[in-house]
Amino acid sequence: MVLAARRASALEELARHCQAAGGPTLAVPTDVTDPAAMAELAHPVEGFGRIDVWVNNAGVYLLGSLEATLPDAFRRVLETNFFGYVHGARAVLPRFREQGHGVLINNASVYSHVGAPWLSAYLSSKFAVRGFSEVLRQELDDLPEVHVCTVSPSPSTRRSSPARPTTPAGRSRRHYPTYPPAQVARAIVASALRPKRERIVGGAGRQLTLLEAMAPRLFERVNRRYVDALQFTAEPAPATDGNLSAPQLQQPRPDAWRRRRRPDPPIAVRRLVAAGLLAAGSLAIARIVTRSGRS
Repeated sequence: MVLAARRASALEELARHCQAAGGPTLAVPTDVTDPAAMAELAHPVEGFGRIDVWVNNAGVYLLGSLEATLPDAFRRVLETNFFGYVHGARAVLPRFREQGHGVLINNASVYSHVGAPWLSAYLSSKFAVRGFSEVLRQELDDLPEVHVCTVSPSPSTRRSSPARPTTPAGRSRRHYPTYPPAQVARAIVASALRPKRERIVGGAGRQLTLLEAMAPRLFERVNRRYVDALQFTAEPAPATDGNLSAPQLQQPRPDAWRRRRRPDPPIAVRRLVAAGLLAAGSLAIARIVTRSGRS
């Protein structure tokens, strides 16, 4: 296993855990926004041989209105969350073609399926990742043993705080109901072992995606209130760059990767889905009645 990220100390710690579990591991400090560094990462490494699986997983998070977000901050999100994946794919696909097999896994988000306010840069990058994966699947259709998979997690327990210009009405961010990172990791491992086009992780994300597909106008009207209620408190929020330009040095919570009971979708999500199904069903019945009357 070859691990790559900006923070060398965290990489070394993770590499020690992997080696203790019995896997040979190499830690390579890398900035995914550097195309040359990503290309070097894919070069053959003595003792590791071929590349079976490549996971694009780097991500930064920016919370705030479009009007309050500086262009450089918006661009930095895209450079990491999207162009980092482009650089990774460019680096590994020639190896996959040479080998005739391989699995490329792009970690996107449930926000590559549905919209949400205050996340314009983040959502733009994640929608781009999902579209990018679809393009690659078609371009690689002549290589049946080369797979491109997308994993779309619902919000998960984070180890770092988001970048934030000024949040609406000066309010500060509060976490959604979240899923443990281990659940996302299991979905990535499943994609490596049993490649599948897309996997959505978490019941809340699956239900939101269903609602948006069935009743998009209702979803857009209600989601603003839902996000505001779960994303913010009334406390003032100072602006911060988060980890946009440099990795955060805060210590991870010791229980962040422990196996926990899977959280149920929050009641607000279930109510949204129920309302969406009811509205969609009522609309379908009304259309049937209208057509019957005309005939």
